[in-house]
Amino acid sequence: MFKIKDQVVFATEKGLYRYDYGKHVFVPALDFKVFDGLTIRYLKEDQDGNIWFCTNKSVGVAQFDPKGKTYQLVKFPEMEGMNTSGFDHINTYDKNNIYIVAEKGIIHLNYEKYIKEARKPTVLLSHVTVKSSRDSIIFAGYFPKNLSGNDKKLNAEEPQLASNLNSFQFAFSSPSYGIHEHVEFSYQLVGYDENWSPWAHVSEKSYTNLPSGHYRFQVKVRNNLNQISEVSSYGFTILPPWYLSFWAKLIYVILGGFAVYGFFTIQKQIWKRQRLQYEKKMEQLRYIHQLEIEKSEKEIVKLNNEKLEQEVLLKTKELASASMKLLENSGTLVKVRDELAKLEIGEEEASDLKRVHSLLKDVEKNSANWDQFASHFDELNDGFLNKLKSNHSGLSRNDLKVCAYLKLNFTTKQIAQLQNITVRGVEIHRYRLRKKLPVGKDQSLSDFLNEI
Repeated sequence: MFKIKDQVVFATEKGLYRYDYGKHVFVPALDFKVFDGLTIRYLKEDQDGNIWFCTNKSVGVAQFDPKGKTYQLVKFPEMEGMNTSGFDHINTYDKNNIYIVAEKGIIHLNYEKYIKEARKPTVLLSHVTVKSSRDSIIFAGYFPKNLSGNDKKLNAEEPQLASNLNSFQFAFSSPSYGIHEHVEFSYQLVGYDENWSPWAHVSEKSYTNLPSGHYRFQVKVRNNLNQISEVSSYGFTILPPWYLSFWAKLIYVILGGFAVYGFFTIQKQIWKRQRLQYEKKMEQLRYIHQLEIEKSEKEIVKLNNEKLEQEVLLKTKELASASMKLLENSGTLVKVRDELAKLEIGEEEASDLKRVHSLLKDVEKNSANWDQFASHFDELNDGFLNKLKSNHSGLSRNDLKVCAYLKLNFTTKQIAQLQNITVRGVEIHRYRLRKKLPVGKDQSLSDFLNEI
């Protein structure tokens, strides 16, 4: 039981405890975590706030830092095994006079002088070994004599190793004679480790299957006074495998370029083939569309032709009907005229009979049936009568009638009946028409009219 920092502290095998008056139980003394892991047998606080302690084998002090309100352990390896078990006592008169009870007497310690005269530790890389089927030492802790400290780190020749030599063992030490069991090391492989390792008594470190790249192994040491040495380092490079070398990458780039070129060439050919197929398909569609248009146009033409044929047939029927009516009317008039000629009349009725004959002739000449006939005839024969009128203005109405009858291939007898004249009269009329029309000697009147 000890009084430290105005607290009653109990030292046990499991650590330091204090009494919690509120809960009336013993609880871990969290203010003194610096002693975790140590079996404390004795505690003593000096006037500077430092806490001196004894364990089963060693003597030390938890040096107080008033700025950070923290403690830092300092051990005295020179006093290991010299303290008395069960009779531990330390008298802290001042920094220069510390009295420690030992088995063979009292030890006087000038703590201030001890701190000032303590040498800063140094760290050495003992050797670097490449682990493989046949282990090889590539560094044996030798530097040129004219190099020291950071110069070693900067100027030592760095080896370049093949990609299969990627497992290493680093051994290091510190020439701190007499206190070698109380030094701790921390290391870092730059390029692989992100941070420094925790302080430990381990004096070697192994790495396996490191990837290619540049590395630098760094190590430092800390002594019992928490003094830290300068960093000692060793750099090396693991070359990439042949398939990751510069030339291999250059070949990959070239092959990649050819692959890209080939890809775009093939794609271009595919696009061209697809475009040709598309154009061919569009051409086929256009051809089919054109065929459908032509088919539709043919159907329209066919329908129009059928319609025209129907109209022509109708006009032909109407023309034939008009022709028959003309023939019937003409025949009727001839019969009437013949019957009147058979009548026996006196001189008084003779004048009336002449007027009747004159009226019959006018009826024959001015029949409305002729106008209807002429209209239908022109529609069916492309304006035949109108062309005759315009080309031969000297033709009379009777001339046009005879030309129309000849166009219809009527016989001389039929024409005579329609015109109410004799057959001889028709022949004379035909002769006069040849004179009025420029009909050649070797050409018939019917052929001439059919050519119009």
